[in-house]
Amino acid sequence: MKKIKLCLLSLALLLTSSQALAYYELGSPTGYVNDYTGVLNTESKNALETSLATFEQSTQHEVAVVLIDSLQGDYIENFANELFRDWGIGQKDVNNGVLFLAAISDREMRIEVGYGLEGALTDLESSWIIDGIKPFFRDEDYAGGVKYAADEIMAAIQGEVVPEGYGESDPIAVATPIVFFLFYIFMFFSGFLARSKRWWPGAVLGLIAGIILAIATFWAWNILIWPILGGLFDYTISKFPPKKGKRSFWSGGGWSSGGGSSGGFGGFGGGSSGGGGASGRW
Repeated sequence: MKKIKLCLLSLALLLTSSQALAYYELGSPTGYVNDYTGVLNTESKNALETSLATFEQSTQHEVAVVLIDSLQGDYIENFANELFRDWGIGQKDVNNGVLFLAAISDREMRIEVGYGLEGALTDLESSWIIDGIKPFFRDEDYAGGVKYAADEIMAAIQGEVVPEGYGESDPIAVATPIVFFLFYIFMFFSGFLARSKRWWPGAVLGLIAGIILAIATFWAWNILIWPILGGLFDYTISKFPPKKGKRSFWSGGGWSSGGGSSGGFGGFGGGSSGGGGASGRW
């Protein structure tokens, strides 16, 4: 069953990547905590804002919390990465930012980690934190869940680690970050694939991805499945390239970023993210 889930995850990623993504800009951040849903009361929001501001002052690390109603058709990994880039979370030269994003109506959340903190806040630690948030959100205790998320993110950055053995026996936990890494590789080469008008370059990339996943998961069927998916992906974007000027994942821009600013909040420092972190549903 887990192997079937992994296969379906791989297929879903490649199929959704052939469509324009639905990321929408939220405007400039108003602070470390940005609640576009109204689920946080003023007291809890102000307390969390003070906590994150104090953390930034003492460590220089920037942690942003964002609550939105819906992803509007996007998948949360892309939305988080785009938002991270737009706001420039973290310092520009050290990329020491973290974003916690939750889409309340979609019941999805993600921890997105800047390049400079991927060693301190690993994908496995992010996944453990996500699992800890789920009970709060299932009970609609969003204030409690967000506080837990922020506290554990700050603790992990400062050196605390997940319980020993967490995730070691779960092939999905091992494979998921690899799948998203390989997916970003496809994104990187998608412009070339769209122009090539051939299917085989995508199949070659898929074969490479399949070999990597086969080694990581000990599931040899990846070597067959991923070349097929890669060829289909290449064929699709070659036949139906994005319209000129339409924003999609192959439209360029990379993962570099610029900061935002507003009011008394000075804005973030211009950091960037490479896709590290973890996602989950509740």
